[in-house]
Amino acid sequence: MRIFIQNVDTFLGRTLVKILRKRDEGGNHRVFGTISGKRGTVPPEVKRTVCRDDAKKEAKMRETIQGCGLVVIDLENSTADDIHFVLSSLNIDWKSDPPKTTGVLENEVICILISSVMVWAGTKTQDAGGMLKASDYVSRVPRPGSMYQQWKDLEDLFLKCLNAEDTKVKAYVVAGGVLYGKGESTFARLFEDSWRGQKGLAILGSGANRIPTVHVQDLAKVVRHIGFAGEGVSPATNPYFLAVDLTPAPTQVEILQAIVNELCEQYPMATLPLPDEPQDELQEALSLNLMMEPTITSVNPDFSADAWCATGMIANMQKVAGEFCEAKQLRAMKVLVSGPPACGKTTLAAAIAEHFNIPPLELSSRTLGEMATELGAKECRYRGYVLDAGVAGYKEMEELYTTLEPVQEDDEPQDPQENEGEEKEQKMCRVICKDICPDFVIVLQAERELCEYRWKARGSPQDQFEKHMKKYEDNNLQEDLNNITDFFQNEAQVGVLNLPVIRKEEDDIFESTRIYMEKAGRPFNYLPTEAEVAASLLERKTQQEEADHDEAIAEARRQEDDGKERSREAARHVERLRIISEYEAAHRKLQELPLREYLMQYMVPNLSEGLIEVCKVLPDDPIDYLAVYLENSAAQVGSQRSGPKNN
Repeated sequence: MRIFIQNVDTFLGRTLVKILRKRDEGGNHRVFGTISGKRGTVPPEVKRTVCRDDAKKEAKMRETIQGCGLVVIDLENSTADDIHFVLSSLNIDWKSDPPKTTGVLENEVICILISSVMVWAGTKTQDAGGMLKASDYVSRVPRPGSMYQQWKDLEDLFLKCLNAEDTKVKAYVVAGGVLYGKGESTFARLFEDSWRGQKGLAILGSGANRIPTVHVQDLAKVVRHIGFAGEGVSPATNPYFLAVDLTPAPTQVEILQAIVNELCEQYPMATLPLPDEPQDELQEALSLNLMMEPTITSVNPDFSADAWCATGMIANMQKVAGEFCEAKQLRAMKVLVSGPPACGKTTLAAAIAEHFNIPPLELSSRTLGEMATELGAKECRYRGYVLDAGVAGYKEMEELYTTLEPVQEDDEPQDPQENEGEEKEQKMCRVICKDICPDFVIVLQAERELCEYRWKARGSPQDQFEKHMKKYEDNNLQEDLNNITDFFQNEAQVGVLNLPVIRKEEDDIFESTRIYMEKAGRPFNYLPTEAEVAASLLERKTQQEEADHDEAIAEARRQEDDGKERSREAARHVERLRIISEYEAAHRKLQELPLREYLMQYMVPNLSEGLIEVCKVLPDDPIDYLAVYLENSAAQVGSQRSGPKNN
């Protein structure tokens, strides 16, 4: 059979391709379809894609649809124009009232429109149990003002146009529950926040509202059953299908709590008022309150045997969470870092935890039993961990990562009289706990002198260094004893990266570690993309260059200021030398004068004037008066000599 699927590259489209392509009797059907995105996202099982980019391609697409025995359209990823084009391709004049055929198809066609239970969001139930059935579709009511009002109109037009007696088309509408599984669509944000350990999930309203759900693979299987059932399904009796889980719809609280319980540690969720106008697809889904009976069980009672999640979303949460991690390329990165004290283990572990978005743990602060319990917690199971192993050695790793299990002995015939009356001792052996064992082991290598220097630089007591270093040497550096590297290489079969740290910067050590951890491919894990990493590195480089430039300018200014100050100090020193030189020159000049000439030039005039002044004044103590006069005269002469120079 030839099958046409509208938008084969979407979340639902990829699943439809895989489920519908296989033939019951063996072999494969031929699948054609359109795409909503780039060509690279097309599933490899699709034989050819078509489009309506121009008149020639549109005619080819119309021909492809007419040549297919099964046509599947997903309303979620289609427009009203897409629906109208499919109707016209099936020779239906959808504009006429009532619609009429415009030609005869060569082959019979089954056409299935996949819709959503959101079209029923405002429907009031008729029976006391509040259960809605597919037969109630004529009274279905969307939420007022939502886009699902247009969906309802398109559903009605679809059934009205394609189930006429004079056409070879059988048309069905399949209203799917809120989709989950295979990487999620609507619930993706809930799984993402829980996987990342963000405690932000909140309950809308009371949380007791019922949300009909369906695994995306089970929805595709319902479509397959309708498309390949032949006479067992007829639009005359079942034109409308409700594709929901076979179990009763879970409440909003049950869904949120199941996701949290599976992916992270429990926490009390906040309660928010139920929004009058939901802001997005998730809020619309969480606001639903519908109880629905699956239609498939009425036409195929054995469907549960083939259902992927026959017991519903809550009971299969571990499987659903695994599918989410696989589809989103989320990988638990379990890492162990070892090495001597002060070699840089803690710094490297912190860098790994930040880069790979995984929780950092430290062995030294916990007992081995507590550590094993924590390594088995949900957060570590899904996201991984980076464990600073401290100074632990082979013995600690064996106790932490292995468990004792009985040995399975071969059943050999034994003499019934041998060891009669003695209880046979059960042999035990150690088995690696693969669920918690690290996938990556990094052992930092550093000389004792370097570690001691770093320890002192931190200001930690020397006696503590000696204690930790001795324990590390006893555990890992004894020639006659197995060490931590021996355990992982020989027992756990995990490759070990022995990384010397001498003459290496922290960034270089981390880069070597990152390359080692990404040797099998880089996990998605909501890490920055390569473009974002490159942009971040470029930004850091630019910031460093700007900082270096600013520092260079500041240093130049400091040097300029220092130069000016040195110039001023040099000028002051020159002035001091000049004054000293003048004083020394004057002093030498005075020393060179004869005594008589010196007295006649410097002493006799002042003394004569003083004596004249004494004669004029006639003081009571002429000698004291003369002495004071001579002192004042000397000071006046000194100020006259130094005054102009200071100015």
